Amino acid sequence: NMQRLNNSYKCLIILFNDDLDNLMACALSRKWYNIESVISVCNDFENERIFDEYGVMRISINNIYNK
Repeated sequence: NMQRLNNSYKCLIILFNDDLDNLMACALSRKWYNIESVISVCNDFENERIFDEYGVMRISINNIYNK
């Protein structure tokens, strides 16, 4: 729940099942709460490039399942 965040967090890990939700949460946490270290799960390998372009550290579900 984004409403519970405040400016005292240094890092945020986002684990929604939808990549668009993850990217939006990353963008909002950076803009509204100045959280610079944002890590997100990337559920679809086709979206990995988008996460990289936005500078979001990502955990790829495909890499986890393949190991």
